Amino acid sequence: MQQACSTSTLLLLVTLLALMGCNWGYGAPVDRARVGSAVLHDDGERCVFSFHDVVYRPAEGLRAFPDGGIPHYEIDRHKIAVVNVTSGDVSVLVDEKNRDWLDGHGGFHIAGLRGNWALVGQGGQREDYAPDHIWWRLDLTSGELVELALAEEFAKEDREVGRVELVDDEFTLIVFTKKGVRPQEVWSRSKGQMRRHLATTDHYYGAINGEIWSYDVPSRAGVRTNYKTGTTLLDRRANFSIPRKEKLRACSPRINTRQLIFQEKVGDRWVERPLAIDHEVRS
Repeated sequence: MQQACSTSTLLLLVTLLALMGCNWGYGAPVDRARVGSAVLHDDGERCVFSFHDVVYRPAEGLRAFPDGGIPHYEIDRHKIAVVNVTSGDVSVLVDEKNRDWLDGHGGFHIAGLRGNWALVGQGGQREDYAPDHIWWRLDLTSGELVELALAEEFAKEDREVGRVELVDDEFTLIVFTKKGVRPQEVWSRSKGQMRRHLATTDHYYGAINGEIWSYDVPSRAGVRTNYKTGTTLLDRRANFSIPRKEKLRACSPRINTRQLIFQEKVGDRWVERPLAIDHEVRS
């Protein structure tokens, strides 16, 4: 009789655990979805943004012993989408489950937009806890993501990749490299992977009309360098400065939230309004 009761109790416990499933020992769901980054296209209409869709359950009870435990992630997806700031239409271009990074890591970052292309960064800790950062080329029409092996390419030049900029509609990149204590080097990298050394300087001002603008200390002069040919012109004007076009529209995320804001300059002040993207990008 006692053995039958023990068996019944064991079966009851097994049944309860099965009903509770993998949520046993975890708390209520915590929504940590957020807009990671956003850039307004030069057309002033399309805002391209990254979205990390995250919902997890924190460890509780025995699962939290002794140092808080490991949360259970119910949703962990990396997304890139486009919202039309006038119509409000949202198109999701990339929607990938997080498989290659630690839970909650590996979010996309929109680094630049030109023409039909976006330069996208992605970083965080891998599953072995090692930090990593990679770059992607995104086709804004098809949503195709192509990984850029920039670290490997510039390792052939004995250089380490730092910051990267997208500077034209042909997907030309300006890549900033370092090697030890030597000054920063500025390179161009074409869509066809051709690399060209442009300058060695810590005084880089930007790129416009096919040229990078910088300052050369030994020459005590401003420098304009064609990033496709490498042709360099010295400019000793006292007011040497790269032309800047005033931006009248922008989009940006509310830090660590699901909110995306559109901003427009009206007169001498900025007016902002929220863009409704949450339902569309999470459905």
